[in-house]
Amino acid sequence: MIWCQDIRSNKQKVESHLKKASEMMYDDWEEAKKNISQADEISAKSDDNELRNSFYKAAANLYYNRDIFDIALRYNLEAYEYYKENNKVKASEIENLIAIINARMNNKKEALKHFENIYHFNRNIKNYDLAAKALNNIGTIYLHSNKIDSAINYYQKAIQNSINTQEVPIKVISHTNYAEALAAKNENVEAEKEFKYVESLLSKSNDPYLLTNFYTAFSNFYREINKNEFAIEYAEKARDNSKIKYSFQNRDVLQALYKAYYSKGDYKKSSTYFQEYDNVRDSLNIEEKAVNIEKGKIEAEFKNKEQKLELENSKSRLKLLSVILILIVLISALAFVLLRYKNNLVKEKLEKDLSISRTNELNLDLEIRNKELVSKTMLENKKTELYQELIDEIKEKLKSEDIDELKKELNNIIFRLSKNSQRGSMDEFNLRFNNVYNSFYESLMEKHPDLSQTEKKLCAFIKLNLSSKDIADITKTSIKSVENSRTRLRKKLGLTNTNMELHKYISEI
Repeated sequence: MIWCQDIRSNKQKVESHLKKASEMMYDDWEEAKKNISQADEISAKSDDNELRNSFYKAAANLYYNRDIFDIALRYNLEAYEYYKENNKVKASEIENLIAIINARMNNKKEALKHFENIYHFNRNIKNYDLAAKALNNIGTIYLHSNKIDSAINYYQKAIQNSINTQEVPIKVISHTNYAEALAAKNENVEAEKEFKYVESLLSKSNDPYLLTNFYTAFSNFYREINKNEFAIEYAEKARDNSKIKYSFQNRDVLQALYKAYYSKGDYKKSSTYFQEYDNVRDSLNIEEKAVNIEKGKIEAEFKNKEQKLELENSKSRLKLLSVILILIVLISALAFVLLRYKNNLVKEKLEKDLSISRTNELNLDLEIRNKELVSKTMLENKKTELYQELIDEIKEKLKSEDIDELKKELNNIIFRLSKNSQRGSMDEFNLRFNNVYNSFYESLMEKHPDLSQTEKKLCAFIKLNLSSKDIADITKTSIKSVENSRTRLRKKLGLTNTNMELHKYISEI
């Protein structure tokens, strides 16, 4: 709430200073400028953009009415940049002043461009007053370029638009300009009728600006048709209403006066008014103002270009950022797809390797089982054959009556059974050992072909990392006997004078 009060207070202060400046604009310009400066300072400190740009618009009008066009243009350009985005109607009003200043400074091409924009915009929104002003200004540019028919055409359009408005000033301006164009075409009767019609419109007006312009134009018309008394009369009326000594309007009034007296032959008065005219003309310093306006225009254009460049750079940065983000997303998606694809490949390979491994394992297990089955079958067949052979021998010996011979033969059979039992155990051990280490014996015999069966068997036990005690238990011998066998084996393998361990050497075969 406090903030709102501050804004309202600032607005009231700015409006108060601008009102004072407007009231004393013609009588005390220095004091008026002080009030404009105070309004400028207050609006600048305010955070209210609308207030700041309202000040620009009002201050521009004040400087424009004083014919200080360079400052007026600068303020107008500031306000125009704000209102063209926020209030197009106000922006069009400001653009009209920008165009007029360009026209007054002889920048006709730029002025025409602005006036055309103003006319079409205001015609579309049915603002006939501003549309008619734009048409008048276009006509005036053509009149000063000696394109009289084009000027008349635009003035007639302005009059048509002014019919739709109740504003007297635009009617006065439109008909006055039309009368001047008719006079330039030497249609003096019609021109005088138009001037008289305008005079009737102004009969109750006390607007010094309108009255001065009209009386100046009417004076020039009468001078051109050699009615010098009327020319002087209206020129004097124009001077009576001209409030600002150093202004373009007063310059035109003094020009009309010295030319009217010159045409009448009153050279003394003509000379006096010419000196005043010359002083005013010099004080206006049109060329310097034109340079300042051009400078202001260039600065405004540079500012606009900088803003456009910054906008384009922002768009480019945003576009680049968008492209980078899209690329990051695409690369991430591609990386994800590739990673997933790679994982699938690895998974498939692992599954395939596992399947092959399982198949190989199954095949190996099947092969081992088949070998065991064949070996066991062969062993069983040998046992069966042996048992049958022994049974037949026992039966044959039982027929003998010699007891001692029978005992001897039975002991022999028992010995053969015992020996066969031991051989059967070792044969089964060799079978299972070969299933696991199927090339061990072949490799061992390639290196050491002179090893006995007992030594080969001891190598197999050592390959299995059995201790001397374990080997003694299996072979039904003493540990000392096993240790001696290991020593002899080490010597036979050529390891006696080396640091190589017997188990390590055999395990590497």
